Amino acid sequence: MDEGTRDEMISPDELGGPSSKLRTTFKIMKNPHESYSKLFAEYGDPARFHAINGDFVMVGSPEGAKAVFASSPENFAPFGAEAGEPLVGQNSVFMLQGAEHKRERKLLRPPFHGERMRSYGETITNATRRVLGALEPGEKFVAQDVATEISLEVIARAVFGATGDEETRAMMEAVDEVLKVNPLFLFAPSLQVAPLGMGPWAKFQEHRVRLVEMIRVKVEEKKATPGDAVSYTHLTLPTIYSV
Repeated sequence: MDEGTRDEMISPDELGGPSSKLRTTFKIMKNPHESYSKLFAEYGDPARFHAINGDFVMVGSPEGAKAVFASSPENFAPFGAEAGEPLVGQNSVFMLQGAEHKRERKLLRPPFHGERMRSYGETITNATRRVLGALEPGEKFVAQDVATEISLEVIARAVFGATGDEETRAMMEAVDEVLKVNPLFLFAPSLQVAPLGMGPWAKFQEHRVRLVEMIRVKVEEKKATPGDAVSYTHLTLPTIYSV
């Protein structure tokens, strides 16, 4: 990682960190916040971690985060790209680096700037009111579940361009099913097998195919309607989620 300037670099080999890949991976998966705090206390910040899907350097301070964002993107590479590829696709901006990554990022800029972002306000407000409005006075709820449902609706409408309650609900369910993939699959490509077309990985693939097909339909719709309010959808969808 970068120490704060683009010229003075710290080699990952100079950083301390745990040596066991399996133990580190499972500790982080079980309790990320507690694990990172303990590891930083033991090995310093930043620290180098060995996981079953690759090595990575982690920072745990505002100063470290500032140094990362101030550094050239050329100093970094996607982490666990091989294992994460089935989730978002090999050509997703999350999987690319260098010139290809820069080119795809440019496609993402217009929908996330100025008036375009402000136009999402009504979508976010409506989704929040719908979800919270379904709760009864005094009813107990899990904040994470409520926030997730709001987020899924905003993603379906503002990012994927879903219109109408039925299409929005179908898109929300499709996204939710894909995101339910067991994290182990994203750490170990060797587990990404579906013997005889059965098992949890086969089920994940089915859900992904369903979502990809929905995205293809929306991409074609947006290409055919250049004056649409979300006319950038046909550019951003393949960039975020490679189809």
